[in-house]
Amino acid sequence: MESFQVLELVQTFLFVVAVGVVAYSPIARAIGRRIMHGKTIAPDLPQGSDGRVEDLSGEVAALRQAMYEQQERLDFTERVIAQVKEKSSLPAGPR
Repeated sequence: MESFQVLELVQTFLFVVAVGVVAYSPIARAIGRRIMHGKTIAPDLPQGSDGRVEDLSGEVAALRQAMYEQQERLDFTERVIAQVKEKSSLPAGPR
C-alpha cells in the first residue's frame, strides 16, 4: 500500500469513529426521540404536568391579551390628554 492510501484509510476510520460518537451521544438520542415520538414530558416532571403546562400557557395568553388592551387604553388616554393640552395652549382668536 502506498502512504496516500494509508492516510485515506486512517482519515475514513477517524471520520466513522467521530460520527459514531456523535450519533450515540445523549443529545443525538434526545433529538432522535423527539423526531420519533414528538413532544414528550421531561422525565423529572409528574405525569399530570402536561395539562398544567397547557393551563398555564392559556393563562399567559389571557394575561398578554389583557396587557395589550390596557396598553391600548393608555395610548388612547395619552392622545386625549395631548389634544386637550394642545387646544388649551392655543391663543384665543378674534370674536
